[in-house]
Amino acid sequence: MIAAPLAASLGGNAPLTASGATPNFANLPTGTVFPLNQSNLMSDPMERTVTGFTYASGATLTFLGNKQVSGVNVGTFEFKFANDDITLTGDGSAATIANSGNTQIGLTTSNLNYTLLATWVIPTNNGLNVTDLGMGVGGFQTPASGVPTSGTATYLGNGGVTGTVVTAVGTTTVNGDATVTVNFGAGSFTGALTNMNVATAAGPAPWNGVNLSGSLSGATLSGSTAATSAPSGGVLTFGTAATGTFNGALYGPGGQELGAVWSLHDTAGGGSSALGLIGATKQ
Repeated sequence: MIAAPLAASLGGNAPLTASGATPNFANLPTGTVFPLNQSNLMSDPMERTVTGFTYASGATLTFLGNKQVSGVNVGTFEFKFANDDITLTGDGSAATIANSGNTQIGLTTSNLNYTLLATWVIPTNNGLNVTDLGMGVGGFQTPASGVPTSGTATYLGNGGVTGTVVTAVGTTTVNGDATVTVNFGAGSFTGALTNMNVATAAGPAPWNGVNLSGSLSGATLSGSTAATSAPSGGVLTFGTAATGTFNGALYGPGGQELGAVWSLHDTAGGGSSALGLIGATKQ
């Protein structure tokens, strides 16, 4: 049995819009609120089943300033999840949700110049007997006036793909590279996730490549994903019938960056899912 998702707010959070004077993450004002375009993946460890939930908006991160963690400045954010206000740091520290059975939630964040990527995990001991994994992207979104109306642009994320793979035999992380080509005149995009590897006890192992395609509306991107052939000797790989979703946007005054959440679902063999993030820069 898959419980209802914990995220509740489905609207009302408009993205921040970039301008020529927009601050970036090297000079971020305290109190800046970032709505997140997010997806959640919930897994039942008893039944080994997974399902994905996608939201246009919901969670938000509010920048509270930097703190020293092991001698390094780390951004501190207030994470608003459903009706809970939780202060978490970008170093992956945990905090308690008071009205969720004293469950602890962990948050990690990373960023480009204008794009914010976040991952949070609510573990199985939340009283629902499920693990809730959430990922979201936000930042200073490109205004309509900053999106070209013709031509193409390619966005590269070498090492810019991260994610989690959940199968009947285990859960692990996945990472790789992204290439996304946006056709501004046609209002479309195509791309691929390549050099994908999953973490295993014996070290990195090859995983599926993933094709991307979809449409561009203003600065927002939406479309689908599809697994390519499984690599020889791959571990926890998906079948070629696996598909999923892609949701993101262009960030920066002139569309300098691309951030997105991607998913992939394989219904064969009891069901497997992957959920991940993309951060890429315009070439």
